[in-house]
Amino acid sequence: IGNYETNKNPDRAENLLRQGIEVSRLVGDDQGIAVGQHNLGTLIGKDRKRIEEAEQWLKKSIEMGESLGNIHHASMVRHSLANLLN
Repeated sequence: IGNYETNKNPDRAENLLRQGIEVSRLVGDDQGIAVGQHNLGTLIGKDRKRIEEAEQWLKKSIEMGESLGNIHHASMVRHSLANLLN
């Protein structure tokens, strides 16, 4: 999902991200789930009223990345989490 979707219609973008996570679950694509969780947490975090929800999504993504041995992914998501909490 490009910036166009997230900037122009965040509700639609959130729905698409949630659908993408579900499809990744259905096909057993754990890396796709982790990326989707990262993107969803970042998007939700743009709404300052939803910081706690965004933090939960980002933490799930970190855990999934670590469980897959993808340290690069986990590190990137930690940066996003730090930006969210800043």
